[in-house]
Amino acid sequence: QDKNKLIIYIALFILSLLLALLVVILTGNKAGASQTLYFTVAGQSMYPAIMDGDLIAVKPDKSEPKIGDIISFNNAVLGKVVTHRVFMVLRDDKGWIAFTKGDNNEWIDEAPVTAENIVGFGLYRATIWRKPE
Repeated sequence: QDKNKLIIYIALFILSLLLALLVVILTGNKAGASQTLYFTVAGQSMYPAIMDGDLIAVKPDKSEPKIGDIISFNNAVLGKVVTHRVFMVLRDDKGWIAFTKGDNNEWIDEAPVTAENIVGFGLYRATIWRKPE
């Protein structure tokens, strides 16, 4: 039975790699400033919309997000790229500031997002590999 589980895990892993390759091919990943970025999600903060282990495609874009958009940004507090949903946007004569929150979090993120630290907008997600429960 353990041998059958191992075979299934290997098959799922190979299928996941093929799916990842297909995602790259279908998005027409071309060199340049508008190149699609890919991140592997680590954590449950966006569950169930985005889950631990999912691959997300992000379109680089520094424009003002809208409430409800899923964006990726450089989080100075955590020192890494985070992908969360826009909770609130404030504007003034200097530009915009967005506040974000993970769908599965009870708190709003401590560090606001600005045009300087936004990476881009989430395009879609693909489940590439998820540890079996």
